[in-house]
Amino acid sequence: AILPIQKLPPLRRFKTNSAFNASWKQFRNETTSAMPLDAHGNSISTKDAATAAALKAERIAKAARRAAKAAKAAAEPPPPPKVKKEKLPSAKEEAELMRIRAKIEKGETPTSKEKRLLKKFDAPKLAAAPPAEPDLPKYYDRAVSVTVHGGQEIPDGEGDGAISSRRTMVSSFSVDAGERPLLVHASLRLEGGRRYGLLGANGSGKSTLLRLLAAGRLPLPKGTRVVLVEQEAPKSARSVSEEVLVADESRERLLGRERELTRRLEAAEDDVDGEDGGDLAAWSATAAELEEVTAELQASGGAAAEAVVARILAGLGFSALMAAGPCASLSGGWRMRVALARALFLTQQCGTDLLLLDEPTNHLDLNACIWLGEHLSKRHKGTVLTVSHDADFLNEACTDLIHLDNARLAYFSSPDVDKFCRGREGRHQNRLREYNKQQAAIKAYKSKNGNKGGVKAQKTAEKAVLSDSGQNCRALLEKPREYMVSFTFPSAAIDDDLPSISVNNCGFSYPAAPPPENSGDDVRGGAGTAANSPKLFPSADTATKLFDGMKFNITCASRVALVGRNGSGKSTLLSLLAGRLDPTQGEVGRHSRLRLGYYSQHFEALLPAGPKDTSAAKYLQAHAAALGKSFELEESECRKVLGRFGLDGDQHLIRLSELSGGQKCRVVMATLAASRPHILVLDEPTNHLDMESVEALAEGLRQFDGGVVLATHDARLIEETQADLWVCGETEDTETGLRGIRWERAGLGAYRKKVCREIDEQALEMERAIAARADARAVRAAQRKARATKHRKGKGKE
Repeated sequence: AILPIQKLPPLRRFKTNSAFNASWKQFRNETTSAMPLDAHGNSISTKDAATAAALKAERIAKAARRAAKAAKAAAEPPPPPKVKKEKLPSAKEEAELMRIRAKIEKGETPTSKEKRLLKKFDAPKLAAAPPAEPDLPKYYDRAVSVTVHGGQEIPDGEGDGAISSRRTMVSSFSVDAGERPLLVHASLRLEGGRRYGLLGANGSGKSTLLRLLAAGRLPLPKGTRVVLVEQEAPKSARSVSEEVLVADESRERLLGRERELTRRLEAAEDDVDGEDGGDLAAWSATAAELEEVTAELQASGGAAAEAVVARILAGLGFSALMAAGPCASLSGGWRMRVALARALFLTQQCGTDLLLLDEPTNHLDLNACIWLGEHLSKRHKGTVLTVSHDADFLNEACTDLIHLDNARLAYFSSPDVDKFCRGREGRHQNRLREYNKQQAAIKAYKSKNGNKGGVKAQKTAEKAVLSDSGQNCRALLEKPREYMVSFTFPSAAIDDDLPSISVNNCGFSYPAAPPPENSGDDVRGGAGTAANSPKLFPSADTATKLFDGMKFNITCASRVALVGRNGSGKSTLLSLLAGRLDPTQGEVGRHSRLRLGYYSQHFEALLPAGPKDTSAAKYLQAHAAALGKSFELEESECRKVLGRFGLDGDQHLIRLSELSGGQKCRVVMATLAASRPHILVLDEPTNHLDMESVEALAEGLRQFDGGVVLATHDARLIEETQADLWVCGETEDTETGLRGIRWERAGLGAYRKKVCREIDEQALEMERAIAARADARAVRAAQRKARATKHRKGKGKE
């Protein structure tokens, strides 16, 4: 700070320099402390300080005025927007505009002057109108782009018509999901009345192809009726039977008209029977119209529709009580069956041309799978395209196979899935030879033309090779990658003291309540091993008894397959064996050193979520380390295990929450293999696997040196594992001591015949009840007709 001269300290002698410095600092501090400071701590004059304070006060006042103005504006309603006054055309200009528009409609080109006049009056209206949202069809996916290079070919017919009357072919089209090509110059060929099974690895684009067909983005014959079964039926208050019947809109229209006419007749009957006779002519006309509606309903098959629906619902596992109950009380899995029933009813009642089924067996038990395969093969008349991993179902239901591989569609005239699988290696070698041949041609062209390198030379060679190949190859071939999966379950070291599960006088009951949302069976739950899965404790209110007095052992040599209708107790029994559910009577004992691998159809509950979400490799490594030091795995070893179970390398290090259901399924399977279990307990393990993975799972279980207890709807898996067949939900087996379970000693073939016979018997009972109601309606109609005849005769005598 600069001090005034008059305030300087008096000069006097100091004995030392340090004393002088101390005196000077004391004087400076006393002087500067009384002076004003600026915002940075510097000393300023009193005048400058006053000016700064005035400026600060002015700024605060301005801010307060702005805040008050904003508050006032917020409290008052906003003024209406200023609308620019539209300039209207004069009478002469309006006549000229009408002439120009008529000229354009005829296809004539307007002159420049006419265009300016149109722009003056029509363009502002078009600019002011908001752009209309396109009315996109159902199943339309904006993320998927489709390019049709060739077009629609109809070799065996001309004009409009259904796909069932001829062959339809989309000669060349490509499908891209973002930057990933799903189909490249593929050709779709569908024969009328044929049933196709669409095969391919997970994520290859099978479901996308079905949705494109349902959305109409691939050219099919005009008037083709397509039905896709993908979404569950809504939670409506209607009964299950009514929810299926309303799918036939023409029948619903006739029934509505019949109800209205019946109501009018019943309301007018008292007037006609009275002394004045009422309006007999109007009453007779209404009765005649009712007869016509009833005859039309009978001719269209609408009167017999209830019997058709009853047979379909019985085949899909619905009892008469469930069919009469509200659809809203069903779980997601059962509502998927309702959606499937609607589609089957439409194809049989209304003649749907193309039925698209996307994994229809995922929500079905073995009984329903057996019935559906037989229904499609013997009763269905239209064209069917089915995506399924169930080889036994495809063998039964299909006449042809289509393989989606390397962005191409290959056709096989035989539905033999076993033969198709045996030829997999040969097809891979053929594609590899074609790829090598194309690469050799590109290399030879570059060598011949002296182009030794560079991107431009490579592209020139590729175009030349493609042009020489003509129609045989429209795009460069990608190097084929062989799809290899191996579901190997290492066996635990087994000594003389065999680990086992002992079921002693065990029983289980649970309250009669509807299953939870998204439940395929009767028990809530997650997935994983018994060691780290939460237990489920039953309620004391035991209204429904599933099992009683069961006595059996499961050892490392046991092979058991549980079958039966959904709700018969398959998942309950597996949960009892795994220790996730406590019995209501008796006990389930497990060996102290038993390592049990448990897989549930609700496996996602096991995997960590939220803040604990981690990658698949780290989760597998942590899971193995928790089992003990001898189970620990390095990250590279974890990635090898995940790759062996079909999880691609780029998916090993991303979060589990970002994986699909099929990918999470493979992670859980890998954790079972890492635990080296003595006994595997598997609940519907094939739901999220493709056919190659199901085949690998069957081979892995066949090679597994331990016990296996599984519940599955896949008949091929049961046959491959050579398991004993235990039928849940049946009477006591006195020889084995199983109450609520029957051992089917005759095998799977005999069980198939028994299931079909029981479904036919149940359908007949439901049809008899429907026929009785139809007879009652016919009696009432005959009475109305007789009454009308009587009134007409009486009126004639008068």
